[in-house]
Amino acid sequence: MNFFKLLVLFVCFACNNSPNSKTYKFQDANNTSLTQTVKDTIPASDEEPSYDDVLLELVNSYSKSTMIDTFYVVGNDTFSIKLKYYCTRDNAIIVPIKYAWGDKKEALKTHNFNIDIEVSKNRVKAYVATLDRSFCDKYIELKDLKSFGTIYYPKIKLKKEKIIVSFNYSIPLSDIGKYLAFYVSNDANSLTYLSD
Repeated sequence: MNFFKLLVLFVCFACNNSPNSKTYKFQDANNTSLTQTVKDTIPASDEEPSYDDVLLELVNSYSKSTMIDTFYVVGNDTFSIKLKYYCTRDNAIIVPIKYAWGDKKEALKTHNFNIDIEVSKNRVKAYVATLDRSFCDKYIELKDLKSFGTIYYPKIKLKKEKIIVSFNYSIPLSDIGKYLAFYVSNDANSLTYLSD
């Protein structure tokens, strides 16, 4: 019985004394190293996320990729779509100080995110592309969004017999962005922009 009590006390003590912050190193626009400690907690569902919460989510996304492999039957045709969403780790985006919020007032050097997509119709590969900054540029009017934006949160859905590939194109850590959606052509060899 004493062993059980000791074990419970140890677990409680260990949980209460676990570190709740992480230190990340970034580089600013001049390649100067920046060290930032970020609270490693998840806000309650009714709380607005803090800058640290959003920054932590961004940093964690660098090492994650999302794979979607699905198919849809439209009429007599079967469309297969494979999508890979990933961080390029290219350090190509420098988010200006004007987009910092909360107590953080510093530029942020971060990465682009891309989508590799492959569409097949009736088991014949018809469209292969990388959706990246250059792909999105022609659909973005806002100068800063063109300069500092990247792809987030890709989705695939079937709507009214059309396969829709969509994502947000946003400036990291800001609320500046645009929703972009494209439908797969009937012959599956292109994506067509769904206008605003």
